[in-house]
Formats: sequence, structure tokens, C-alpha cells
Amino acid sequence: MKASAYVGSAKAAESWLISPEIDLTAAKKATIKLNQAVNKGAATNLKLKVSADKGATWKDITIGMPAGTSWTFQDDEAVIDEYAGKNIQLALVYVSTTSVCPTWEVKSVTIYEGESDNPAIEAEEISMADAITLCEGMADSTYSEKTYRVEGIVTLAYEYSDQHKNQSFYFGAEAGAQKGSTLEVFRGVPAAPGVAEGDKIAVTGKLGVRTTSKGDRSIGFQAGATVEKINNTAINNTTVAEKAVKMIENGQLVIVRNGVKYNAVGAVVE
Repeated sequence: MKASAYVGSAKAAESWLISPEIDLTAAKKATIKLNQAVNKGAATNLKLKVSADKGATWKDITIGMPAGTSWTFQDDEAVIDEYAGKNIQLALVYVSTTSVCPTWEVKSVTIYEGESDNPAIEAEEISMADAITLCEGMADSTYSEKTYRVEGIVTLAYEYSDQHKNQSFYFGAEAGAQKGSTLEVFRGVPAAPGVAEGDKIAVTGKLGVRTTSKGDRSIGFQAGATVEKINNTAINNTTVAEKAVKMIENGQLVIVRNGVKYNAVGAVVE
């Protein structure tokens, strides 16, 4: 499949390519893989959707997308276990505007019963500071080829989507980190019911720069990044203000309560 709405100039368009019904009634697990490339624009409005009621309703499948700057094909996968045991249809949905008009090519769509036959992707673990530096040096609407894992604390979380099984949020090296010291996780994939402010987490995926609908740069993880909750024991700031003293020590937030020092996630500082 190849989709583009550039005809002399960028055009606003929406086009759906819908599959025949796919029988997954005998499957207990399922994983879908796209072999795809996107160039000449961000993949922000390109969607993979699924229907289990003969097209009456459609839901987004959260899956990674190319950066939108190359004709190089890549494999992106998503687990769709909730549709195992059902008949489904898939739709590739292309949407463009007069300002964002990419070309999307999909060479193949494959569904595996169970997990993919591809080996697990190894992620390089880097610090929050190194991740921010990496993203700041990248061009708009580009993402790393390498997969990274970054740990941090959620500073702002939007509502978890039960429909799409994803959530957008920001996280930093410490609680209360401000914009410029945080990474965005755009439509990340945590376990339900999602993450909350103060949770310590690890995010695995591709790092880069998302261009918002207003044309602003937002650095962080590409859509579809996996989110692991390490713990959710961060001290509530309201409670701390009433019972403890907060201070900055060696550049880090330290909370002193009853003569004991704690860091931002509640661990005792020696």
C-alpha cells in the first residue's frame, strides 16, 4: 500500500484501506506486525485500526511509527491479545493536512498467533539527562533508530484511555521536575489503570522529537513505548509540606522527617 495526498501541493485528505475479515477464533494470543516506511512528513495522523463487529466500530491499535524522514522500511509490532478468539478487520487510515502531508508505504501486514518470531529488542539504558540531551540534538519529527530505556518519576499524567489502552504523561529525574527537565511519553503503553504523578517508572522505546499540531517541539518517547511501573511510593507533596521539611542537597530534593532524610521517592538517604 502507498498513500499520499501531495498533488502539486499538500492536500487535506482522509483515506481508509480496510481488510477482509480475519479469522482469529482459534488463537489464544495475537501479535500484529507492520513492515512500513514514512517520508516527507510526520506520521502523527497515520493510524492502524481494528474492528471486531464487521466495521460498525473501530479502535486504534497503539503501534510504533517511522520518524517520517526516510524511505527505509522498518518492522513495528503491537500485541492484540484482546482480539484473539474473534473475527476482526484491520484498517490502515491515512490522514493529511495542508501542512502535514507524508507519504506512507506499507509493504506487509502480518498477524502471528502468539508472540512474534523476531528476537526481543535489546534496549540501551541511559540516564534522564543523557536522554534529554540526545533528543534536544535531533531534528523535528525524527526518532532514534536505537531503542532506549530511561527511568524516572511521573511529573504530570493525563487520563489513561481504556478504549485505546494507552496514556500520555511526562516524567523527570525527580519529583517536581519542570518542563525542560522532563521527557514526554506520547501514547505510552502502561498496564491498566495507567500511571499517576509520583510513580517511579521505566520507559522503553525510541527517543526523539514530536511535532505538535501547533508546530511546537516536544521531546520524549515515540508513541507505543512500553511503560513499566517500578513502584508508586512517591511521597505526596501535600502531606510532606505539613509533616516534613524539604531542602535541596547536592542538587537533589531531600525530605527531612523526624530526623531521617528521604529522597523524592521515599527512600532513606544515608
